[in-house]
Amino acid sequence: MRFNDRGIILVIAVTVFGSVLTGGCTTNVQTGNTPPTIVSVGALLPLTGNAASIGGGINGTLYAAETDVNSYLAAANASIRVHLVVKDTGTTPDGALAAMKELHAEGVKAVVGPYSSAELKAIAPYANESGMVLISYGSTVTSLGVERANVFRLVPNDSDLGPALAALMRDDGVQALVPFVRDDIWGNGLINDTRTAFEQQGGVVTEGARFTPNTTNFGAALDAVRPQLTQAIAQYGAGSVGVLFIGFGSETVPMLIAAGNDSQWSSIKWYGTTATPMNLIQNSQAAQLAVRMNFTTAQQAGGQGAQYERLKQKLSVNATVAPGPYGYVASDALWIIAKAYAENNAQNTTALREAIPRIASSYDGLTGNTTLNAVGDRKYANYDFWTADNQNGTYKWVLTTQYRTDPTSGAATVHKVSTTP
Repeated sequence: MRFNDRGIILVIAVTVFGSVLTGGCTTNVQTGNTPPTIVSVGALLPLTGNAASIGGGINGTLYAAETDVNSYLAAANASIRVHLVVKDTGTTPDGALAAMKELHAEGVKAVVGPYSSAELKAIAPYANESGMVLISYGSTVTSLGVERANVFRLVPNDSDLGPALAALMRDDGVQALVPFVRDDIWGNGLINDTRTAFEQQGGVVTEGARFTPNTTNFGAALDAVRPQLTQAIAQYGAGSVGVLFIGFGSETVPMLIAAGNDSQWSSIKWYGTTATPMNLIQNSQAAQLAVRMNFTTAQQAGGQGAQYERLKQKLSVNATVAPGPYGYVASDALWIIAKAYAENNAQNTTALREAIPRIASSYDGLTGNTTLNAVGDRKYANYDFWTADNQNGTYKWVLTTQYRTDPTSGAATVHKVSTTP
């Protein structure tokens, strides 16, 4: 992977490391004169379904992290090693619950995941009932930001992302916003948070449109909302009108293709959320249209430090699945769980639950400071905003804006990143 101040080429993937254990939670292995205990850690991933475009990257990044974690544990003479037990959720609540029950039957106590808020809502009660601890790498819905006995979220909730998106769009000169929103707990929650922040900053949000999850034909929705767009352009000018698309990966590409081929819809600024799959840039048609639409998307900030450098060494330049921010967050979750086991000899849910916030408060990983707030969500919101670009015939994501929360003051700032060589 290659970073510079002009962007990131996301045409890489991950070599899968290790294998998945399907047996019980612990077993003894011999390492020299020391018999460390192998602790199985679950991972709930969207390997199929409408978030499958990011699931493979998370999977590969987690396996690379597993290798790194076990090297650390060996060097520290720790009494445990970790082994991943990966389950596919199909990106559905029912699939996530079924996968959780499988993990419980196999004796797993700690789980990295799930991806979506709908999945988390479905499985959180079972986690509490069965004595399992979850660290989600993707759930962000603000309404789930309440105290939960065994559930943590290593991402900020949408009460942070909404204001971050609003600040970016207002800084870009957007006065009127037209939203297209996935009609589920996540989409409806995020547009509420964004609308509130955007209007507080003096902007206007139209009614927009809700679409059914798994929608792939957006022609009718674009036509239905066109009067709102026409009115906004007439009142504010095309340069001051933006669209926020709140959807999953399987929905983003069809929307880009439908809107990008429409002269009116492609004449304004488009924005995406943290659910935008960064590997859509590998789809030449979607990439070309994203550039035409000046498409800019939010991502959880990540990819830094010594662990990231080690991770890069484990990635294959000949592979086909791109790692991304969700994988970085999942990697940090695995590290925190491993440290909770190793540093506290935590072999039960109570000990794990008590150790995780303490370890997270002092851990600095691929995504930086991982301190959790009082309800177990990430305390400090840090986002990167990437814009699609064509550089000498190669489609890239270019880092254009950074949104950062100061850990000392709690103040949030928006910083434009220079894209000149």
